[in-house]
Amino acid sequence: MNKAPSNLWLSFFRWYCHPDYAEDIEGDLFERFERQIELGNVSSAQWGFARDVVRLFRPGLIRPLTQNRQQIRIDMFKNYYKVAWRHILKEKFYSATNIAGLGVGMACCMFIWLYVQYELSYDRYNENLDSTYRVLQSFKSLEEGEGSDPAAEDYQVWGCAPLGPAMAEEFPEVDLVTQFTSPSDWLVRYEDNVFSESEILFADSNILKVFSWQMLSGNRETALDRPYTIVLTESFAKKYFGTEAALGKSLTMDQNLDFEVTGIIADVPVNSHFSFEALVSMGTFKQFRPGIFESWGY
Repeated sequence: MNKAPSNLWLSFFRWYCHPDYAEDIEGDLFERFERQIELGNVSSAQWGFARDVVRLFRPGLIRPLTQNRQQIRIDMFKNYYKVAWRHILKEKFYSATNIAGLGVGMACCMFIWLYVQYELSYDRYNENLDSTYRVLQSFKSLEEGEGSDPAAEDYQVWGCAPLGPAMAEEFPEVDLVTQFTSPSDWLVRYEDNVFSESEILFADSNILKVFSWQMLSGNRETALDRPYTIVLTESFAKKYFGTEAALGKSLTMDQNLDFEVTGIIADVPVNSHFSFEALVSMGTFKQFRPGIFESWGY
């Protein structure tokens, strides 16, 4: 008769018992088994050992399943790593070709993803994006336009000045209208700083309400209300004034016109469909060429 506990029940106990308790409990099981052996009850000792192993199979003593699975995963990954490394060493050229191809493919996918993300981000900085529309115009004679809509290529991104006020008056769905010009060339001077600038727009005061550019200083509501006022981007202000506070100072433009700086805004994001470095009040443009604002044909 076997005077050692059954390997089957002992293995079962070691499999399910929590590692923190296994050593102490196993010692107690062996002591109980040996006492039965000393009494000469070998068969009873074997059945008693099996009975004790089964009784100990309860939640408080069972090994955590997650820990077991985690160990299995670790061992599995170790095995995969060893197999892969041996294969690489055995087939060096083939492995290098595949790894290089995988790297190039992943890099291309990443660059494409970044490019698409950048393209889709255009104008997303504007809080009013979903409710902001650009009006396009097409000019045709009555004879040319009768009975047909203009083709897409016939539309232009600029339009006549009276259109903005007319839309605001005739269409109740329109909450706000803003108008601005194409960039103009200016010779700009402040003390010893003189530069030729080509990214300056004429714009009305509503432009700062329609577009949510960050206002760093000045009043968004009134910055472009008066003639001969100008709003600068942050980089443009630093170019002329350095660390000085630009608000309230004047820039001399085209040698004899002084413009008061009434606002500083953060630089326009690069992912914008149009950009500029400064905004001159539309009231200034009206003083230069007042007839344009009454002309439907210009």
